[in-house]
Amino acid sequence: MKKLNLKLNLLIKLIILLFLVLSGLSLAVIFNSGTALSAITVSESGNELRFSNTNQLYKGDSLTGVFTAKNNYLGIIYLKFDNVKNLDYYNQSDFIFRIKKDGDKSWYAVNKYKSGIIYNNNYFPFGFPPIRNSQNHQFVFQIISLNGNKTNFIKIDTSVFNFAASYIIPKSEITSNISSLAIFFIRKAFYSLNNPYFVLNSLKYFIPALFYFIWITLLNRFTQIKYSLSLISITMVILDIVFLNDIYSGILLGAVGLWIWSVVLYKLEYSLSILVSLLLILLGTLTLNIANPSMTDKISTWGYLFFVSGIGLAIYQSSNTKSNYITMRRFLKDLSKI
Repeated sequence: MKKLNLKLNLLIKLIILLFLVLSGLSLAVIFNSGTALSAITVSESGNELRFSNTNQLYKGDSLTGVFTAKNNYLGIIYLKFDNVKNLDYYNQSDFIFRIKKDGDKSWYAVNKYKSGIIYNNNYFPFGFPPIRNSQNHQFVFQIISLNGNKTNFIKIDTSVFNFAASYIIPKSEITSNISSLAIFFIRKAFYSLNNPYFVLNSLKYFIPALFYFIWITLLNRFTQIKYSLSLISITMVILDIVFLNDIYSGILLGAVGLWIWSVVLYKLEYSLSILVSLLLILLGTLTLNIANPSMTDKISTWGYLFFVSGIGLAIYQSSNTKSNYITMRRFLKDLSKI
């Protein structure tokens, strides 16, 4: 009985420690997720965006966005682009970003950019002097292509959460009193946790907790389903490729970690990892000219990670010849019976 109580107390302490560590990491991410410590970034709905033609902006085409500011000191608009071609400076197109309060005749800020500035910087920040009394006011912003063509056009991502507004709160206002500091902290945490990109990027901090949760709850329930962890891992990969445009390290590490765990748990032969990687690389090659470049990049990344894990498992299994590993043929045969 004493041993049982000691184990229970140790488990409770480990859970509390894990919770504190994860909370600390989450807070660190929240307070560094904006352009500055004093920035609050609010994800907005892409349904507020209107295109003059399509989301591919050629010469004269434009994008117009309308939204209501959630706070004062509006200072940055983040807009999500699909990646552009890597062209030299003189072959890039020019485009304009401008913003104003809805109803104003003149634009508050107008800036000109080269298309190359968004290369490998898909979620691009358009900055301007912070607008002090912006809260609850409606704003209009536009992107206008000046000379885009079939080679150097810019393309706006059309996912639901493809733009965000950032508010640069003066530090003197945040720290003026305890109440202001508390309100700022609550707002920053609330909007960060309601930002899907923030949540997805934070998943990597919760991987140990996820694995522990699977171990103590789901694994026992899934014992009747053979290779359940392997199936969960593959399902995560498929869902990520189909539904998410960007690459999130938490999902990558989580799915590959589950796969490696399943290989060790079920004693699967390393050749299965190599097979999955080859299938993904083949899929990436087939979609090279017909799919979104970001999807092709993601498929290739998955293929590379499974290939690396396969090589690592091959090295480990070659030095541990006593175990009888389940071959690829037997694995596929068992799956067909599920």
